[in-house]
Amino acid sequence: MRSYYDYDRPEVPQPSFRLGWTPTVKALILANAAAYLVFLALVDRFGRVEAMERFGFYGPNFLHGYFWQPVTYMFVHSGLWHLGMNMLGLFFFAGDVERRLGRLSFLVLYFLCGLGGAMLSLIQPGAVVIGASGGVLGVVIAFAMLFPDARIFIFLIFIPIRARYIAVIYAFIEIAGLVGGVGDGLAHWAHLGGMLVAFLFLRALPLGARLLGLLGAVRRTQGPGQSRDADRSARRARRSPQEQAELDRILEKVHRDGITSLTNHERDFLNVCSRKYRDRD
Repeated sequence: MRSYYDYDRPEVPQPSFRLGWTPTVKALILANAAAYLVFLALVDRFGRVEAMERFGFYGPNFLHGYFWQPVTYMFVHSGLWHLGMNMLGLFFFAGDVERRLGRLSFLVLYFLCGLGGAMLSLIQPGAVVIGASGGVLGVVIAFAMLFPDARIFIFLIFIPIRARYIAVIYAFIEIAGLVGGVGDGLAHWAHLGGMLVAFLFLRALPLGARLLGLLGAVRRTQGPGQSRDADRSARRARRSPQEQAELDRILEKVHRDGITSLTNHERDFLNVCSRKYRDRD
């Protein structure tokens, strides 16, 4: 799988060769690899079934006090193929999602998707759910929502498919697996839970950004704010008219559409402005 697109013109995707290997994604992949080795040791100690029921997500155990399971199950994999496929999904999609959302928001998204997958899998309380698929599929949905026109190459299919259609295909597969009642051994409820949480998370982000902006405005009107106003006026005076106009436009866009609406170029501009004038103060 590989995606390519132009961050600054998402409506006309262009080739890009940026890899998804951010420090956060690297840490997640290494953590999953290390957890797989630990799980092999646990299998030797407890046996495979008991190890999965202890550290995977197993409804009866979770409801009787095994409260670590909604996190640990995301790091338990049945084999190298299971682990490798999930880590490939992280490698190809997670880096771009993190760059757009930021590290903290990305991690919150990832683990909330895993939690959502675990909770929805309680519909089948006797099933043991393992693997990072809930979080990974949540990341795929987030990618499709953030970059709907990005073109994706799937294994053995050499025709690029837009990300928005990939999300629809995944959703259809999971729903068909549930409706068909086929015992394929896949955790369809957990997959759908992760996808649903990602959809709701991305929908809620613009509202959260607006609320945070409103709270910031309220704080600025409270207490001794004259010195802050003077500092702000001084910084504004140091900026060129073109720079100030671009900054005002971007801040208005954040206020109107939320932080996730910014392109990487706009984010870089904000970061440059922040460093430039912070260093001068």
